[in-house]
Amino acid sequence: MKRLIFMAGLAACIASCETIEKSQATDCPSKICTEEFRSVSVKFVDGNGHAVKVKNYTSINKRTNNSLLKGIVPDTVTAEGIALVASDANLADISESGDSVIVTGKHPVSNKTVRGSFYMMGGKCSCHISKVSGPAQLVFN
Repeated sequence: MKRLIFMAGLAACIASCETIEKSQATDCPSKICTEEFRSVSVKFVDGNGHAVKVKNYTSINKRTNNSLLKGIVPDTVTAEGIALVASDANLADISESGDSVIVTGKHPVSNKTVRGSFYMMGGKCSCHISKVSGPAQLVFN
């Protein structure tokens, strides 16, 4: 009898766990995603095509006016002038229908500012962010 009560209790626990898991599931459809981590970047160059390590770099979602660089290490621009626009870490920050992302950087010597616009898609149900449009590099003239 004890064994029967134990088995019934175990079955009830398992059933309740399945119910909890189903209630915690997202509204996203099932899909198979790759394990890779994707990012979108832009390169800053001068008029001669030489890399420029900009200062005061920003990457802002125009819809929310929020930075896409929050929680990222402070030096997001490499010596080769390459800067992170967004990554898979920003999936929830970029809508599934797409958002405009504005990046700006200031030349370290001339203090001129260059700005670029990207259109990106993401969303909580997406596997990865994707760049729909935007420049590969931004040029200081």
